[in-house]
Amino acid sequence: MTTQRKPPVWLKAAALTASTAPVMMVLAGCSSSESGAYEDFGAGVCNIEGATANEATYTDGTYHEEGSYMTHVMEEKFSADVTLKDGLVDQVTVTPDTENRRSLGLQKSFAAALPEAIHGCPIESVRIHVVGGASLTSASFNEMADNIRDKARE
Repeated sequence: MTTQRKPPVWLKAAALTASTAPVMMVLAGCSSSESGAYEDFGAGVCNIEGATANEATYTDGTYHEEGSYMTHVMEEKFSADVTLKDGLVDQVTVTPDTENRRSLGLQKSFAAALPEAIHGCPIESVRIHVVGGASLTSASFNEMADNIRDKARE
């Protein structure tokens, strides 16, 4: 007669965690508006977690900024036009400006992903991490957003 061994407790916990991980990941993406996360400030849902309303007033318009960053190969450049309406990001266009194929691919990915990431967000809350897989472009864009805030502040 053979006896079946019970799996160790840690294995049961790992199996439970693995089976519920997709549900937990979905729930983790949903935040309550009570915390200020993923709110609609009047121009669509802002996809920056924890965004809050502007404290200052900003002049409507389109603001152009040139950005750059250093890779291990060379300095890379790009530009962005950000349109503000009522202090919220209404439109954003990123124009890649590099001859480096790898950097160009990352800048194009960033340009495609950024509008969804910041549209409808109060300009004071625009602080991004890695968008479109482009960490250096994202960091440079944060500096550009600082300049836009300074230019647009009334």
